[in-house]
Amino acid sequence: MSRALAAVFAASVFVFSAPAWADTPISGVIELKLGGYFPQVDAETGIRNAIASGSASKGPYASAFADKHILLFQLEYDHEFFQAFGSLSAALSVGYGEVYGKGLFDSDSTSSSDTTSLKVWPLKLLAVYRFDVLSRRWHVPLVPFIKGGLVYELWRISNGAGETASSNGRTGEGGNWGWEGDVGLAFVLDWLDADLANDMDMDLGINHSYFFAEWSDMSPIRSNPFSQPNRIRLNDKFFDFGLAFEF
Repeated sequence: MSRALAAVFAASVFVFSAPAWADTPISGVIELKLGGYFPQVDAETGIRNAIASGSASKGPYASAFADKHILLFQLEYDHEFFQAFGSLSAALSVGYGEVYGKGLFDSDSTSSSDTTSLKVWPLKLLAVYRFDVLSRRWHVPLVPFIKGGLVYELWRISNGAGETASSNGRTGEGGNWGWEGDVGLAFVLDWLDADLANDMDMDLGINHSYFFAEWSDMSPIRSNPFSQPNRIRLNDKFFDFGLAFEF
């Protein structure tokens, strides 16, 4: 019995002695994140069929870039318009990633000595929900969140001269429409140093800062309702990690 009472007392101290950070007005969140991203170029139906039939040993992405991942950096701004049982935001995101490899000859798709690159710029419009009720009311330092929305991903493939590549009458640049869904968990960094957190709020207007991990699923729009005359399959499922600042 005494042990149970001690456990209850310790839990009460843990909750109610948690850092009391300031309740200044909050309008938005800025996120900086980095992740490994693997385009599914070789998963296109035509490419998979060619490999299955034996007419090709591997796809063009594997041949040119040796199945390397793209290091994708993203910057996101969330505007919070609802703060009650959690927070709702409308978000804009822009990213950049690149990977380098060896070009392919048009005649037989064998590797050349020329360097080639694939560069991507994903642009996103997302809705975001953060379940920060436990953090704000009871100072639990974990905030789960979900995101979902529309993606337009610009891409460009360069040749050995650094110019836009071309093959069989097609230029190596275009854009893809798609959907994205994200699930993540953020840790409230204010817990590590409450005094520093309050100073950041007073001096910089940063109410809270977070370290977070996020799982993303970027999927193409199959029915292609928008004009996409030049597209490749760039969707993927991947993790990224980053810092967020709420202000």
